[in-house]
Amino acid sequence: MAIYRTVAMAFWTDSKVVDDFTPEDKFFYLYLFTNPHTNLAGCYEISIKQAVMETGYSKDTVENLISRFERVHDVLRYSAKTKEILLLKWFKYNWTASEKFRKPLLVELKAIKEPSFKEYLMAIYNGDEDVRYGIDTKCIGTNCSGTSVTVTVTDTDTVTVSDTVSDTVTDTVRKQRKSTSNKLDTKVKDISREVVEYLNSVAGTKYEPDSKATVCKIKKRVDEGRTVDDFKKVIDNKAAEWLGDPKMRGYLRPNTLFCDEHFEEYLNQGCAAAAVFQNSKKLQGTVFDEWRNA
Repeated sequence: MAIYRTVAMAFWTDSKVVDDFTPEDKFFYLYLFTNPHTNLAGCYEISIKQAVMETGYSKDTVENLISRFERVHDVLRYSAKTKEILLLKWFKYNWTASEKFRKPLLVELKAIKEPSFKEYLMAIYNGDEDVRYGIDTKCIGTNCSGTSVTVTVTDTDTVTVSDTVSDTVTDTVRKQRKSTSNKLDTKVKDISREVVEYLNSVAGTKYEPDSKATVCKIKKRVDEGRTVDDFKKVIDNKAAEWLGDPKMRGYLRPNTLFCDEHFEEYLNQGCAAAAVFQNSKKLQGTVFDEWRNA
């Protein structure tokens, strides 16, 4: 069992935290990430009474904070039935691709009692990007009826929630949004096709450029401002390092190269072998083929 939890310094400069979190929110969020009940999965059992004792807050305050984090900030889900908290962004900062990590993680995932929490995390564990990037998180552990939720928040911790049917978006706006979305989807698919075809040519692989998981990963990076050249540089950097190593060659795959945790690191990696690799590629002959097939 871990006795330390690491909190990234970026927590204090995150726009959501700076703009939306009260001082009370910040303290409680740090508590949720570092309390002694946390585990590898980011889904752990904790009662309201335990949170009251450990934070010093009243029962009403803890319940209101959990409600705000669930309905306003959209960063957690809580099951009163199983007394489990699911931190939606935990995996982003704490999960790794290491098999030494994934084996005990799987044990913890299987032990989750709330079915919707388990389903959500298992989907992420298995690489389902639709879930990872929030498409289904609104309905986790709740009874989604299709109505919108109107939330009123004061400067204190009081949260008032009422169900109303949302008619504020007109058909015209919906059509405009759909048109824009279609154009963006086409752009991302074109980028995905070029990037994956490049990966296949470099690594001798046969990944499908239209794979939903791959397209979602590439879309996330494109949304961050990454270009086709950035993707190709990542491929070249890691190919130079891994292509000649039978143990590492299998990691030349979209799921590893374009993931949240490592893309920036791979992009900025100062690898002298990458320059040699680029020169070898230009030969498009014996040298490059021997390197790739070693």
